[in-house]
Amino acid sequence: MIVINLIQNQLSGHLPSTMGCTLPNLERLTLSHNKLSGTIPNSIINASKLITLNLGYNYFSGLIPNTFGNLRFLNWLSPVQNYLMTKPLAANPLRGFLPSLVSNFSASLQEFNAYGCELKGSIPQEIGNLSGLIVLNLFNNDLIGTIPKTVGGLQQLQGLDLFGNNLQGSIPYDLCNLKRLYSLLLQGLVSLRELYLDSNKLSSSIPSSFWNLEYILQIDLSSNSLSGSLLPHIQKLKQQSLRKNSQVIGALSHLKQLKLSYNRLEGEIPIKGPFRNFSTQSCFGNYALCSPPILQVPPCKEDNGEGTEKAIVLVLKYILPRLYPSF
Repeated sequence: MIVINLIQNQLSGHLPSTMGCTLPNLERLTLSHNKLSGTIPNSIINASKLITLNLGYNYFSGLIPNTFGNLRFLNWLSPVQNYLMTKPLAANPLRGFLPSLVSNFSASLQEFNAYGCELKGSIPQEIGNLSGLIVLNLFNNDLIGTIPKTVGGLQQLQGLDLFGNNLQGSIPYDLCNLKRLYSLLLQGLVSLRELYLDSNKLSSSIPSSFWNLEYILQIDLSSNSLSGSLLPHIQKLKQQSLRKNSQVIGALSHLKQLKLSYNRLEGEIPIKGPFRNFSTQSCFGNYALCSPPILQVPPCKEDNGEGTEKAIVLVLKYILPRLYPSF
């Protein structure tokens, strides 16, 4: 037997412990959208010719067998979410660790779907050996540690979804090597310290959820085409650099340093609050700013009602350096 496809039935019970031993020539096993439970049998390794293994949307529990890493021809693996569970988004509670043996999977593995499986531990460095991966879905788990730099070697990768975990540290620069990537979902990285997305072609506004990164120390979004208002969120930040950036001005009560040089800002520079220490260097290179003579820019004309609400900036960059570890 080469193919078993029993998707969307009402199958229940456990998989036989000797299942793989009796199916040495099996290439495709699809059992998703059923009511199967219990553990995934280690004997599946004996079905060494497996190309597709889809066990998603069941009630499987226990550990992911380390032996999965020896299925060298596998190019589609999905142990994902349960089907018809009490909680709509409840998943196969595998509660396992991603083994380093994932590196033994075939280089032709294209999709790795293990979202919502209560996976623990860190993402192994060996994940970067799966050179044929197009989609890597590990979201809504309990993964910790950093995003391995080796992910940057997955040159075919188009979708990387890691949100809903406990990952921390900086986003590796190596992700910039993923030239085919069109979907990058990293929500839930609440412990993120550094974020560098400068010199890209990002546009539109910054989502409000971005400001939930309460432990962030450094953010660099410079040399993009971002726009929109940052208020009231920007008040949370202590040091900003907004060179070549988008619309921002207002009551920045926690601001320690603000740089607005070389933009297309216009309007009056406030002289109260955090702008009291504003210097000529802070606003140099703008074409339509005005202020009292102390800043060596043209004096303001009679108020036209628009006041300081006008601000046109092309690109956003702000940096919260390590000088503020308590932030």
